[in-house]
Amino acid sequence: MREVCSAPKARSAGAVFLLDAVGSREPARATLTIAPPWLFMHLPSSFAAGAIRQCRNASAAAHPTAAPFIMGHLAGVRTGAWSRRALVRAYGWWHPLADRLIARQLGWGRSTRALTLIGGTIALAIIGDVVHSQLQFDVMVANMLVLGRVLNRRVVVPEVPCGRFAATSPRRGYGTRPVAARMDAGPQTCAWMPPKACWAVEYTTLLEFERETAAAVPLSPSRRAARLTAEGSACDDAARQIAHALTPASLRTSAATPTSAAAPRNLSVLALRRRLRELSCDASPTLSLLHPGMPGAASAAAPAHAIGAQPNVSRIAARLRHRVQLLELLTRTPLLNHASRQQHVLPKAVWNRVQGSLECIRALYSTAA
Repeated sequence: MREVCSAPKARSAGAVFLLDAVGSREPARATLTIAPPWLFMHLPSSFAAGAIRQCRNASAAAHPTAAPFIMGHLAGVRTGAWSRRALVRAYGWWHPLADRLIARQLGWGRSTRALTLIGGTIALAIIGDVVHSQLQFDVMVANMLVLGRVLNRRVVVPEVPCGRFAATSPRRGYGTRPVAARMDAGPQTCAWMPPKACWAVEYTTLLEFERETAAAVPLSPSRRAARLTAEGSACDDAARQIAHALTPASLRTSAATPTSAAAPRNLSVLALRRRLRELSCDASPTLSLLHPGMPGAASAAAPAHAIGAQPNVSRIAARLRHRVQLLELLTRTPLLNHASRQQHVLPKAVWNRVQGSLECIRALYSTAA
């Protein structure tokens, strides 16, 4: 940026000033830096327009294509700081510490435990196979937010392969943006771009989560076991309530007595209920919604004695099939479809957590609908 768009000049007040208390003899504790005009290209002003022309001409001379700059991407955004934050965050350039003040006001950070979709490179493969549109991606994120609030966990929104579906949605504007901050040479991935109703909702991008876990101290096996023992004994009743409340009402009866015609969908509902009960009673720092091994998933596909007799390849295929079916359910079926009724089934403390994200969840469902 310094080479392409020029450094601050004295006449543009691009300078650094020392800040200290009036009358104090102590060294200055802080500085004030006034940035060059090209950093403010998103503001509608004459000096910003001149900076845009200068950067464009300089980049055309120095590079075969225009130099990428974040504030240039924000030039057309006129809806306020929240939308700019969402866009910069999707690109991967936002620093979570910038949210500290607003996080306290909005009550973010009350849970340090995370809920991911699935770990590792398998996430991109399974999302690429199942999620075929921005609308399905939105429903999946809405359902993850529901489950995250119910389980009192921060939701880690996964990335998707870029180009899998249109980067914009005609119903809500930006849908996904390339994660420009990733420096690896792998395939380009795109981050979820929240609509306006979700700008102030707490969630974590995958890149933020990776940076966070890279610096975290892992929990020792003995401490993790102690937490599981302490919390597991008191969670079973609440887990049953949660599993019952979030099972789509139209599928509760049929799931209990599956027929051959509706078996895949019914088995997905059973897998969801089983997984919810497992997640509710697991105090691990990070949990995957689609368990890499999906314990118990194979037993839902066939009687236990038949599964036990199958070779390992068949069991792996059955688990993979159930992961795909469960993800399809999450991308096509709103889990919070009758909030007024589900409110009375869920424990009050659980519903209070859901309520803070209710506007965003409803907006994602309604856009998809």
